[in-house]
Amino acid sequence: MEIYGFDLVREADLTKNRTMISAAAQAALDRYSVVPLKNTTWKQATQYKQAPQSDFEKQKEYFAIKEKEMTSELKAELMAVQLRHTTHKNAFQVDEKLDTKVQFGRIIEGPSQFYSQRLKRKDRKNSMVDQLLDNNDDKMKAKLQEMHAREKEERITRYKTQVQTGRKGRKHYKDAKK
Repeated sequence: MEIYGFDLVREADLTKNRTMISAAAQAALDRYSVVPLKNTTWKQATQYKQAPQSDFEKQKEYFAIKEKEMTSELKAELMAVQLRHTTHKNAFQVDEKLDTKVQFGRIIEGPSQFYSQRLKRKDRKNSMVDQLLDNNDDKMKAKLQEMHAREKEERITRYKTQVQTGRKGRKHYKDAKK
């Protein structure tokens, strides 16, 4: 039985062998080392190392996403991803079939991205579907329309008051000379 890292220090009996404990501590510091529990001296423990993983093995682990169980929430998220061309009209996306090997999570923006481009904390939702349903574009359009209507009313009332007081319109050349 082999125990890796700090577990070996906990498992080692403190009364048995001082060299085994120091070897276990040494192994705990090195992430590639593997120290067997039975009959190992300090010299053997420090020389016994596991070969580091190759780049190919690391890539295989990186792309080995486990297949998830299809729940209704996951299906809704995947459909939102598949239908993203409806929300972003200017961008071109290729429609693909739904894949079950997916991972959903929060995107953490880097420092190179400006604050104005980031999604505000109060605008974040638990899922992508909730975020799409609570789309702020409609709210912004309604706000702009209301603002334009208010400005138009203000301009009309200002014009009417100026006409009534006689301050609107061009003054005649004769009136300007006086």
